[in-house]
Amino acid sequence: MKKVILVGASGHSKVIVDILEKMENIKIIGYLDSYKKDATFFGYQIFGTEYKISELYKNNIIDCCIISIGDNFIRFKMYEKILKLEPNIQFCSAIHPKAILGRGALIGSGTVVMANAVINSDAKIGNHSIINTSAIIEHDSIIGDFSTISPNVSFGGGVQIGNFVFIGLNASIKHYIIIGNNVILGANSFANKNIDSNVLAYGTPAVKIKDINLGDKYL
Repeated sequence: MKKVILVGASGHSKVIVDILEKMENIKIIGYLDSYKKDATFFGYQIFGTEYKISELYKNNIIDCCIISIGDNFIRFKMYEKILKLEPNIQFCSAIHPKAILGRGALIGSGTVVMANAVINSDAKIGNHSIINTSAIIEHDSIIGDFSTISPNVSFGGGVQIGNFVFIGLNASIKHYIIIGNNVILGANSFANKNIDSNVLAYGTPAVKIKDINLGDKYL
């Protein structure tokens, strides 16, 4: 039985809790959160802030953690912070039993895959990324670290997505398209050409709207 704590008590964490409750051999211990002052959240205890993680790990109260923060860059900064506090901590993934993983599909540590997502053969998902409800990642596609694929997004085969990328609701990406790092692709967009790094793109077909910086808000 793997004992898991969630770092971040939010709406996104509720979905992760729902996934973990449906997985086998998982026990949810509770939450760590810097902002919630309540004793419990969504039915589980809040043990304090992230600064408690080393104590919980060294006392065998937890085996691993999931960073349950929706924003890619904030999730990354929390990841860095946690590793400084407890370098030996393990990050576990949450994969909904109703997600479909094809043969050879790989899911990185700390990544969340939600219900009815399809990750087809030999697709590779990086670390601490989010594959939302009913997203379709076709064969041989690659998604980097700390990226988010929104509900109902669809990829053609062989798509490559960098780190810190956000793909908005219902967007679609043509096969073999390459999207760089730190890209926001707006909701309902269709990417039929490669997109450079550090860009907000939107439309059908998607075009560059403006340059962006890592950490710019998009949620």
